[in-house]
Amino acid sequence: MRALCAASTALSLILTSCAGGDIVVGKRPICETRTAVAVVAVADDHTCAATTEGIVWCWGENEGQLGDGTSHSSSVPVRPEGIDAVVALAAGDDQTCAVRTDGSLWCWGENGQGQLGVGDRTRRLVPTRVGTLTGWTAVAMRYDTTCALRADGTLWCWGLNTHGQLGLGDTGDGTERLVPTQVGTATNWAALTVGAKHGCAIRADASMACWGLDNYGQLGLEDTTDRNVPTSLEEPPASWAQVAGGETHTCGVASEGSLWCWGRNSNAQLGLGDQDDRHEPAQVGQSTSWAMAAAGETHSCALDIAGSLFCWGNASELGLADETRRDVPTAITPGVVWQSIVTGLTHTCAIRSDGSLWCWGRNNDGELGLGDTADRLIPTETCVPAGT
Repeated sequence: MRALCAASTALSLILTSCAGGDIVVGKRPICETRTAVAVVAVADDHTCAATTEGIVWCWGENEGQLGDGTSHSSSVPVRPEGIDAVVALAAGDDQTCAVRTDGSLWCWGENGQGQLGVGDRTRRLVPTRVGTLTGWTAVAMRYDTTCALRADGTLWCWGLNTHGQLGLGDTGDGTERLVPTQVGTATNWAALTVGAKHGCAIRADASMACWGLDNYGQLGLEDTTDRNVPTSLEEPPASWAQVAGGETHTCGVASEGSLWCWGRNSNAQLGLGDQDDRHEPAQVGQSTSWAMAAAGETHSCALDIAGSLFCWGNASELGLADETRRDVPTAITPGVVWQSIVTGLTHTCAIRSDGSLWCWGRNNDGELGLGDTADRLIPTETCVPAGT
């Protein structure tokens, strides 16, 4: 057990500095200036955020995924070169992608499996435009696989395809794609998520389909058989509003507001009060007031319609001031109103209703953006610069 490094959990207190690798329970000094954040993306060891003005900042480990032209990691936000007006972000293992207001798609970082979609396997240290297509509206990635949606309702994937996670009807080494490739011919896709080696997407009619690796039932198809094309979920609920893919589990919010999770449950990341895997969607509690879910490696979080935040699963990334597993959704910071939540491998970030960004969990590479490498056990504010 690492030493705790603070005398109080009060959010208003300024804590003394800690040696790297320790755990801090508390908050760093109050931000001198606060810039509202519109969107945040987290991965294994880095984080990126876009302000309400579309300015992007990244921090954490850097094999090119920070986009600042270097491979130097940073525990404070740095600015990717040559990109602004960003409305959507996604972060993978060692890469990042962004959609701009003009509908163009840009990616940067590691590219050994073609996950940047730029037609080769060469790492990019700065944002690089993906082809000439426009109309991109959303992008999702995890590890070495990337998928994205266009305004015409088409779904596109590229990168690693070892278990059919591109949804293109083939699988295995040698089937990766180096450029965006359309998944089927459907033009009714409305939302998507990418897990470690699987993906799920929601159609315009609110039905859901999943594909890729299914070793723990993360596709929700009542078995553990991989699929290399999008395959519709047949079990209730029939109508979905949002979906989030984790490492080997998936969570989603049904249209009427109920929360469902399925797949691996070794650390209670399904929130069902036990550690038994599920091969089909299982309802988490009885509430029908959920707004969105987020799935990490061994933990999950969700927001309700009132903006209250709940997390469950494994230890320190839950933001509950200790390293104790929670088997069911447990409230964080009661009374605080949140507007969005994202989960990485072992850290979590969320945006409050005032646009401020707060992160917690593991911080080995500075992925919390707090100027150090000390883990945090409760939400801690990350000061995002205004930029120019």
